Amino acid sequence: MNPRPFTDFHKEEYQSLRKEIEASVREARDLEKYALLATAAVWTWLAAKGRHVTNPQFNWIPAVIVILAIVRSVALLLSIRKIAAYIQTVEAEFACHPPKGWETFVGNPRDHSIWMSSAVFWLCLLIATCLVPRLILNLTLN
Repeated sequence: MNPRPFTDFHKEEYQSLRKEIEASVREARDLEKYALLATAAVWTWLAAKGRHVTNPQFNWIPAVIVILAIVRSVALLLSIRKIAAYIQTVEAEFACHPPKGWETFVGNPRDHSIWMSSAVFWLCLLIATCLVPRLILNLTLN
């Protein structure tokens, strides 16, 4: 089958979708960084307050921050997967010969390497945000 001609519309769409993926990846990484910083800031504040924290539920603020960030991160990653899958179909339709395009070359949009690194980060941070409040409570009660 002969590939169809790649029009200006397709070129603009392709470039726009690649930029959207780049922006989403950047936002996902920034989200990891800011969630970690926000968590550390709250822990620092709680540690400085020590026994003077009036409400022990404040200790769970980092866990709430992390859970909200995880929800946003998952939404970003699902969006990236969807766009990558679409780009693969466009590359298959318009490319002349192998390699057909980056998304096709990289492989299946279900590739787990990026998802796994993100999942490990969020899981570790979530576990830490659930354990640290217990440590803080134990230290302040002793």
